[in-house]
Amino acid sequence: MNDIVYVSENKIFTRINGKTQELPSERVIKYKKSIEAIRKRNDWKTSGKGAQFMGVNRSGGDVHEATAYISGISKYEDGFVYSINLDGIGAMYKKSTDKESSEGHITVSDKIQIRDIDIKENKCTASIGGSSIRNLALFELPSGNFTELTEGDTKEDFPSFSKSSNTITFSSAGLARNQNGTTITGPYAAMKFDLDRGEMEELFSDENFDFIRIKEDSDGNIYCIKRPYGGEKNENFLIDFFLFPWRMVRAVFGFFNYFSVLYGGESLRSNKDPQSANTKMKQKSERELFIDGNVINAEQTYKINKQKGEKFPGLIPLSWELIRIVDDGYVCLKRGVLDYTLCENGDIIYSNGQAIVKISGGKEELIEKCRLANCIVEL
Repeated sequence: MNDIVYVSENKIFTRINGKTQELPSERVIKYKKSIEAIRKRNDWKTSGKGAQFMGVNRSGGDVHEATAYISGISKYEDGFVYSINLDGIGAMYKKSTDKESSEGHITVSDKIQIRDIDIKENKCTASIGGSSIRNLALFELPSGNFTELTEGDTKEDFPSFSKSSNTITFSSAGLARNQNGTTITGPYAAMKFDLDRGEMEELFSDENFDFIRIKEDSDGNIYCIKRPYGGEKNENFLIDFFLFPWRMVRAVFGFFNYFSVLYGGESLRSNKDPQSANTKMKQKSERELFIDGNVINAEQTYKINKQKGEKFPGLIPLSWELIRIVDDGYVCLKRGVLDYTLCENGDIIYSNGQAIVKISGGKEELIEKCRLANCIVEL
C-alpha cells in the first residue's frame, strides 16, 4: 500500500494505511487569525454613524482578506516540507504526519515567493520569484539559506531531483512582451541542471507543447506531462467563423450590462437582476478551471472523458498526457493527467482532477475521489 500526501483545494491531506485525514496548516490558521484581529481593531474607523456620515462606512478598514496558497510539498525525514505563499510572503515549514505535532519553521521571506519544491537529503530545490519571472534555487535544510541557480526573464517551474544523478530536471518557458506591454509566456521546455558542473541543458522542446513536471527515476528514465501549448484548440473552425459576429455582439452587450449592474444596480436585460447575474457568474466560475494559464471547462471535459470510455473520468483534457521518454520519441502512459508521482516500487499515482488513481502492473486502481489533487508525494 502506498502512503501519500497531497493538496486538494488548497488543503493538505495524507492517506496512510488506507485512511485519509486533513492536516491543517498551522501557519495558515495563525495568519488568518492575525488578519482578522487587525480587521476588528480597525472596525471603529469605518463603522458607526460617524463613518456613515463621512462616507467611509465599510467593514475592516483597509485590511484585506487573508489569502494563502499552498504551492509545493516534498518528503523530508519522518514527515514532509510544504511551501506556502501568504499574500506575497514566501515560506516553508516542516510538518509531521501526526496531526497533533507542531510545525517546524524553515524559512520566511517577503522578498520571494516559493512555489514547487523537491527535497533530496538536506537539499531542497525550488522555483522562486513572482507571478511572471521565476528562477531555480537551491535551499539548505534545515537552515533555509539558499542560492539562485538560474537567472533571466524566464518562468522556471516544477523542479525535481534526479534519483540516479546529481542533477535537477525542471520546466522553463521564455518571457516576452507585446506592443501593449503584456507579458507572454512561451512553451515550457524540459531542462536539466547539473549541480556538479553548474551547467544547464535542454532535454527536449516543441513549440506546440508544454512539457511539465519532468521526473527521472532510479533507472534514469524520464517522465513528464505533455500538454498543448496555449490551451485546447477548437477543431471546428467553421463553427467559430460563423458564430463570431454573434459572439462579438454578446460580448459588447455584456460589457455595458456589467457596468449598468455595477453602478446603476439594474440590468439591461429584462427580468434580470444583479443577484441573478452574480449567481450565473459563480456557476460559471465553478464550471471553469484555471490551471497554469489554461482555462478548462470542467463539466464539459468530464462528459467528454466519460464518453471516451475512461475507467475513471476526470476533469483534465485527454490531451494532457503522462509520457515516458524513449529513444525514438515517447510512450503515452495515461491521458488526462493533472499531476503524478513515481513510487519506489515502480507504481505511478496520478490525479485527473476528479480522483487519485494508482497504475500498478498496467492496471488502474482508484485510491480516492478528490477535487484537483496536486503536489502528490509518496511518504
